[in-house]
Amino acid sequence: MRNSTIVRGGVLGLTLMLILTPGMCQSAITTWTNASSSGGAWSFGAETNWSTGLAPSNNFVYITNAVSKTVTVDNNTPTDFLVNSNLYIGAPGGATNTIVISGNTSPFVLSAGSVSPLQVGTAVGRCGSLLLSNNGLLVTSNSTTYSAVGFSGTGVMTVASGRWVGYSATIGYSSGSCGLLNLNGGTNELFGGVGVLTVGQLAGSVGMVNLTGGVLVTTNGSCTSYVGRDANDATMNVSGGTWLMKGLIVGNASGSSGRLNISGSGTVVVLASSSLGSSSGSTGTVVITGGVLDSSAATGVYIGSSGVGALTLSGGSWLANSVRLGDNSPTNGVTSKGTLTISGGEVRTVGSTLVTAGYVAGASNNTILVTGGLLDANSLLCPNGGGNIISNAGGVYQFSVYSSTTPAINTNGGPVVINGGTIAFRDVAAVDVNGNQAGSPLTNMSFTAGGKNAFRLNNATNATSGQTYTFASNPGAANYTRLELVNATNCYRGGNVTIGTGGSILFSNTIARLEGSLTNSFGTMEVVNSAVTITGACTLAENTTLNWTTNAAGNAVVVNVGGVLNLPTNATVNLNVMDSVISRDTQLTLFTAANITGGSPANWQGVPLTHRMVVVGNTNLVLRPRATGFVIMVK
Repeated sequence: MRNSTIVRGGVLGLTLMLILTPGMCQSAITTWTNASSSGGAWSFGAETNWSTGLAPSNNFVYITNAVSKTVTVDNNTPTDFLVNSNLYIGAPGGATNTIVISGNTSPFVLSAGSVSPLQVGTAVGRCGSLLLSNNGLLVTSNSTTYSAVGFSGTGVMTVASGRWVGYSATIGYSSGSCGLLNLNGGTNELFGGVGVLTVGQLAGSVGMVNLTGGVLVTTNGSCTSYVGRDANDATMNVSGGTWLMKGLIVGNASGSSGRLNISGSGTVVVLASSSLGSSSGSTGTVVITGGVLDSSAATGVYIGSSGVGALTLSGGSWLANSVRLGDNSPTNGVTSKGTLTISGGEVRTVGSTLVTAGYVAGASNNTILVTGGLLDANSLLCPNGGGNIISNAGGVYQFSVYSSTTPAINTNGGPVVINGGTIAFRDVAAVDVNGNQAGSPLTNMSFTAGGKNAFRLNNATNATSGQTYTFASNPGAANYTRLELVNATNCYRGGNVTIGTGGSILFSNTIARLEGSLTNSFGTMEVVNSAVTITGACTLAENTTLNWTTNAAGNAVVVNVGGVLNLPTNATVNLNVMDSVISRDTQLTLFTAANITGGSPANWQGVPLTHRMVVVGNTNLVLRPRATGFVIMVK
């Protein structure tokens, strides 16, 4: 065994030289020859396990003999044995050879530049495994080389902690291979190669990556990461940690199929243009159930670029720049097809457009379906025919500060439909509640009869005049049934508000102001963690339902009426106090008003209540008058 103290400084210099000039030299081949299942250490008394009688240093290393075993590189391994050119791992006959790199203060370095420096699962029928924990793995190669997990056999690589740095990596390379990369923590950086990270390289390969913690960086130059380059069984799962990349292609070549799943606390950041279903005959799928997809810095995301692409979001969020579905003209009679389905969570665009209906003429059957959740876009464009459609049935179309009060709605070729959904304006002033009826761009949208749609101000303000409106289900298709003022500060001005038959009004997590009167005629009024001011009169008709929700006892939820508060004879109050315990004699204020009418004060108190109010859900709630307000007292 070498004297590590004598050569340590020289080896560190050699390491630097190998990093700067990858592949400059390649030494002899060293193989692990001990077939015992007990495995052993890389060095320190384990020299007889190697074919050369010495632990390898700057060698081409094979751990490919029979019987499952584990070879360990740890803090007992001298630095001069941590630098080699290549490492190939795989056992025959259903066995698995494993190398564990753990605890050493210096990184394990592979420096070959002419061949693949790292192969886990190197040959057909062979299984290999690599575990990196609390250490470094540095693969210094160039644009012609790559590390392979599942080269021709079956390979599993796990990074529990520490740092892995390489040029490019392929997970599942050859036909019949199977590769699995588990990134549970640490920092993982791939800094080159045309396919800086490829999951499922050749047809017939199987590749999977699970990112559950730590960071994965694949951002060098103009490099693209692939999920399903030629393979039809490629999956990337991001349930934790962060993946920061340049560009992304999910489903690259004809016959390929790839899938990206984002869930939990996972975050995926895309810096360059990306596509799902890149070529004719390919399929690319993204499913978001939680976490974040951030492509706001990318030129665009193309769903169904030339093949078939689908993105489904049921939770979490997607922050996008420009989104295009059906991006290319038909090829050999085959059209590209894109589908964006939002059933929960939110999609927000920060660029110029959100486009469907086939970005080019001839593209067909491209759809955006909003069945729940929120789609925040500057514009909704459906420029070509062919069965393309944007549809909102139960979700939210939201127009933000980028589009002001005049969003672009283009239905020249396909419809933009709302049926039982919400039209929202975020961070916008002077919104016209009549905009869908008075010649504004919203008139290009198809309001389905009986849709019971809602009008929402989200930290926004409407126009100063002509805003008197009845929110009810009976006036017709192009009428809003529900008024919502949500988040931050909102102001409804320019007219009076009436909640008619089947209508409702919501204040949620906001400081809101209605500069006019509010008449609730047989509708529902809901206040959630909000302080509301009505400058005019407030009239609550018979059989009104009041839903009050607060996260704390006291006056967290209150409606302040500047004019007369007219209370009904019969109404239902549903009070929900969350995450707190109300002590005795605590007063929860529902309304304050200078003048309260509608009956004798004697009818405002007593248990059980027989006339004034019906309180649902708590028999210990007593209604009592106050000089300037209407309160509920807990007894």
